[in-house]
Amino acid sequence: MPIIGWMFGEYLSGVVGAYAQWLAAVVLAVIGVRLIWEQLAPNARHWQGDPTRGMSLIVLMFATSVDALAAGFTLGLVGLQILYPTLIIGVVAASMTVVGLVFGRALGLRFSRSAGVVGGLILIGLAVKTVLG
Repeated sequence: MPIIGWMFGEYLSGVVGAYAQWLAAVVLAVIGVRLIWEQLAPNARHWQGDPTRGMSLIVLMFATSVDALAAGFTLGLVGLQILYPTLIIGVVAASMTVVGLVFGRALGLRFSRSAGVVGGLILIGLAVKTVLG
């Protein structure tokens, strides 16, 4: 998915030209703000289903793919090569999957909200860095 997003970002970069960095920054910032909002919203519904079965698994599969697509899209907009970032995305995703399987319940109960806020702040920081060069 990052490669598909990158191809679309590369194409769109040629179309929007000088505004590509701004568009990439907006995408990163919006995702970061949304992530922080989801963690801090007092009335946010927390899902209680089983993510390993049925439609839940399919929805989570596409949600994860959309994140990778957005990452590739952003890389394409700023004109970066895709091979190295795709390898890093794959290694990090595999590593986090193993960590999640081993420590998920304990870490999730303790750090889920703060980890989401930190992740959102990192995305916003990347958006600022993208604009500033």
